[in-house]
Amino acid sequence: MGREWTKPEIEHATALFKEGYSAHQIGVQVGRTRNSVISRLSRDGVMGNTDRARRINRAVDVKANRSFQRQPSSPLMADPDSDGMKLLSKDAWEPLPGTNPVPLEDVTGCRWPLGEIRDGTFCMCNAPKVEGSSYCATHKRASEPSR
Repeated sequence: MGREWTKPEIEHATALFKEGYSAHQIGVQVGRTRNSVISRLSRDGVMGNTDRARRINRAVDVKANRSFQRQPSSPLMADPDSDGMKLLSKDAWEPLPGTNPVPLEDVTGCRWPLGEIRDGTFCMCNAPKVEGSSYCATHKRASEPSR
């Protein structure tokens, strides 16, 4: 980073700009680079689109003060053409009706995790898998991103 601008340098550069000198010409007279002059005069609101800069700074402040609120998750629905059934997100970790969940080492079907490891209820869905997937039709649909 270069040396600090002094108050007389800033006043002289501002006066030259108001007289119509270019940033390059001002830089030569005050011993600064063109970019340094542009930056200093822009920060001081002398040159550039100061209205636009104020709007941008105001928008940044508004965004910084805005708190992020997560939207509630929508129900996950199986494709109507599939053999899946409607599955609500809160029920996604419960066994499907008519299935026989099994421990991981015994799973031969759907590998959707169910239960809690801490509670000792952890197991896999084990419903018949959809070809080319590790999940049954319901859990395959639930694993896909919502559109």
